[in-house]
Amino acid sequence: MYNLIKKLTILMLLCYSYIPSLSAQPGGLGSWYHGNLQGEINDRWRYSFNFQQRFYDTPLQDSRLSLINGSIEHRIHNTDAFVGGGYMFLLLQPYNSDGEKFNRYEHRTFQQITFNNVVSPRFSIAHRFRLEERYLFNDLFLFRARYLFNSFIKLDRANNSVWGLIFRHEIRMNLVRDQPFDSYRISALLAKKVSPTVSVEPGIIVQLNGAPSPTDFYTAISVRKSLMRRIKTYKPD
Repeated sequence: MYNLIKKLTILMLLCYSYIPSLSAQPGGLGSWYHGNLQGEINDRWRYSFNFQQRFYDTPLQDSRLSLINGSIEHRIHNTDAFVGGGYMFLLLQPYNSDGEKFNRYEHRTFQQITFNNVVSPRFSIAHRFRLEERYLFNDLFLFRARYLFNSFIKLDRANNSVWGLIFRHEIRMNLVRDQPFDSYRISALLAKKVSPTVSVEPGIIVQLNGAPSPTDFYTAISVRKSLMRRIKTYKPD
């Protein structure tokens, strides 16, 4: 198992060394940093806070997006499914056609339902369906639907696992006729638990955007902190 973890780490480093050849601009290589705090109020309620910062480049000089959100979920009786909602604030910093950067603010409310499934002692999956109400900078209001599939594989041992592999993909669709496809995002992360409540997850994210926007590539680092003694289940962001 150690050799498998070593090979996965080397493969990820090789991918990191290849992707920086892309130009540091929209459609090139960017950086994605994410922090997650999650906990349980009781057996029926849980909460989550997310902090995210994206850059157009890897030296962390050209900010692209800043994001914070919070959500609360309620367990559906006698199931491993949760229903809930939350709020998200975003500061986006795109470039216009003249190459000038400007700020754009966005507020979102969302409702979601998440289904968790432990397939085996080493493998678990989750499905999340989310509906967003987007309040954009120019008084534009949009509905968007999102579906996220998340999988988590324990690489070393079934109990008290330290190493894991995360694969997720998400499709986002605008609920409008003229341009329904928004984006499709694929993520591959190597998870390392550094303490009973903290894990660090470096990886790669690729986002295919609706035309005419180019495909975006990111090197990513996520830090996940549980505000309870033990992380009972892995859940998507």
